[in-house]
Amino acid sequence: MDGGATSTHFDSLAQGDHRDTHIQGGHNVEFNDDGTYSAESIDHLKQGIITIDHGVNVQWRNGVLTADSTSSLDYKGSTSTDVVKLNADGKEFSVQRAAAVQAGCFLVEDVKIAKFVVGKTVTMTTSGDGRVVYGDGSKMNYDGLQANSALSASVLNCLRPRYTVTNMQLTGTRGNLIEKVNGSGQIDMDAAYGVVCVNLTPISTYDIDMPRIEDGFGFAIHDYAYRLCVQKNVAQKLTADCPLCGLVDLANNKLLLNGVIEYKRYQYDSALIEPQKQTAFKTTGFGKNVIDLRKGAVFIEQDAPDSDTVASNYLTLREQPVAGATHRFLGINEKVDRVSANWAKAYAATYAQATTTIIDNQLDYQRANCHVTILPPNSAQITAVLSALRQQEVAFG
Repeated sequence: MDGGATSTHFDSLAQGDHRDTHIQGGHNVEFNDDGTYSAESIDHLKQGIITIDHGVNVQWRNGVLTADSTSSLDYKGSTSTDVVKLNADGKEFSVQRAAAVQAGCFLVEDVKIAKFVVGKTVTMTTSGDGRVVYGDGSKMNYDGLQANSALSASVLNCLRPRYTVTNMQLTGTRGNLIEKVNGSGQIDMDAAYGVVCVNLTPISTYDIDMPRIEDGFGFAIHDYAYRLCVQKNVAQKLTADCPLCGLVDLANNKLLLNGVIEYKRYQYDSALIEPQKQTAFKTTGFGKNVIDLRKGAVFIEQDAPDSDTVASNYLTLREQPVAGATHRFLGINEKVDRVSANWAKAYAATYAQATTTIIDNQLDYQRANCHVTILPPNSAQITAVLSALRQQEVAFG
């Protein structure tokens, strides 16, 4: 079948310029002298490394195979199903939509607007969304945030895959936790535990949300790459053993935070919860810090951390090195419409012989014979004191 011949039903072709082409069940197939061809439909086509079934409006031009749709695609050992708008060559293939794309242990579902490079590692570049499936069928939703958003992983790691992401948002649910990674870096997953560790580059975020909104928290990575591991069971025995590492120890309700990182929580009162998490603890130095989630306690383990603890929207405790020694400063914001509930109830540092407690936004500081109490704006105690002073002014005026 040479030179522009047309067939309404074509069974095979393996000669001349089409020696790498094999077609079964083709309808309105047209071959051209330059080696190109087109078909209204093809039941089965093998074009070099590309194999499709039930292709519609198939064309082969300049080493590129296109199809309006195909029920299945085999490309370098990867398989895709229910593909819409296929474009494939010897280096990559792209789809407008696909029910699933799989290469070994790499599997994504409900794919939209994506390009794939397949080898020992699969890289998907996408501005669309879909789901990542790993391990025993666990799933995460993904969302490409930019045109160059990408997700890649080895085709071999099934139970504990490592995903590399660029400008991507990943959201997964594990038990009563919702975990969300937004940005770029590496994400280590586990079939039993979900997210295990994230190595994130600036600017990225990692969030954990819980059934009670006010219990949710998250982290922002601004200045340096940072590694966070998430321990959901004591059997995992995870650690934070580097200057820019943190451990989210959900099994023991503690955070171990080393180095430069921002910890965020919702601000709330009895009537309102802020729609976005606000800064609760931020360090720009390379200290070591412990936050007890159950007790609401902050403990500064290492000197000169250069950190801020925003206990509420009206109270900020700051540790700052001055002239070779660490000093504590208290920031008070009196110009607030409402005072949010304080999340930190206890505050201490290994180098300071003092205790600080915050209950209902009343801060009490004690050190040796020094005792200082800070009352929140609109406090009933402040009102009572001012009222008493006015009465004295009238009495002695």
